[in-house]
Amino acid sequence: MKGLYIHIPFCQSICTYCDFAKEIATPKKQANYIDALIQEFHGYKEEHKALTTIYIGGGTPSALKNDDLDRLLATIYDHISMQTIEEYTVECNPNDVTVEKAKLLKKYGVNRISLGVQTFNDHHLKFINRDHREADIYQALTILREVGFDNISLDMMFGLVGQTLDELNDDLQKVIRLNPNHISYYSLILEEATPLFYLVNKGQVTMIDDDLEGSMYETVMDTLIEAKYAQYEISNFAKKDYASKHNTIYWKNDDYVGIGASSHGKLNNKRYANIRSVKRYIESVASRGMPENTSYPYEPLRDYLLMGLRLLEGVSLDAIKERFDVDLLEHYPKLNPMLEQGFLTIEQNHLKFTRRGLLLGNDVFVLF
Repeated sequence: MKGLYIHIPFCQSICTYCDFAKEIATPKKQANYIDALIQEFHGYKEEHKALTTIYIGGGTPSALKNDDLDRLLATIYDHISMQTIEEYTVECNPNDVTVEKAKLLKKYGVNRISLGVQTFNDHHLKFINRDHREADIYQALTILREVGFDNISLDMMFGLVGQTLDELNDDLQKVIRLNPNHISYYSLILEEATPLFYLVNKGQVTMIDDDLEGSMYETVMDTLIEAKYAQYEISNFAKKDYASKHNTIYWKNDDYVGIGASSHGKLNNKRYANIRSVKRYIESVASRGMPENTSYPYEPLRDYLLMGLRLLEGVSLDAIKERFDVDLLEHYPKLNPMLEQGFLTIEQNHLKFTRRGLLLGNDVFVLF
């Protein structure tokens, strides 16, 4: 499988926790960015032939004005065979979803929506500077389903500043009642150069402690599994046949094209990262035809493990032996104590996390 990722670095407001490449831009800058994006898209004509997934993320793709969104979607539709595309996802913010925008997405073959909910709690939504409220979530889902989208994922978050277990349970029950096909549930991570990092450093707010965060993660897992969602990745849960095909390309270490400012890609055993600045991205495409990007080391075995262990099925020791000609536990002897301490296990010759290991996964990832 091969995927195409397109980055839209625009938002209506900037979330306090977000360190992705994003900005609030003028209509002219957005239009210029789409021009550059389309030009870069045309630079990957050969790769268009083998695509199986498309993912437009951000930022907030739904923040684009409809005419700019139309230009981008029409270009993709005209130059990629939709018959080969198994999954075509666009990220949306709840209060961007209108009947007109939903119909536009549907018109050009989008078949999956990732809705950025984060939480249903209006107090927490306000603190993290989301520009939607609980009522907007229900309205967006009603519109999407009436327009004909039957593959919807909800992006959720736990570990918010001041969040309690009761509030998390309230969110979980609302998620389950909405009955999405897929749920991503991420822990809030404190990233440098974000408003939240500034507030924490100034002592104005405090992150929740590790014990509560661990309890919240276990609550998420237990509740969603009981509701018949299969956990197939550290932070992702799905009904049968609704696991994210595009994200699985990353986790299986397959190839993908990344276009747009700050996008990363992996092609033919090489990784690259596009320039992060939107202004410089637009300028470099205008002057060079393609954006400035930087190649960075691709370490096949290390990358295979870092991504593959995120999957609950783990990594096949037989496949590693065949593909890389190494005995994994001899190559990484520090993994053995992790097995002995119960962070990792081997089942059907697959190395995978235990429940305990899922709670402390970063302690394993640093070994590679």
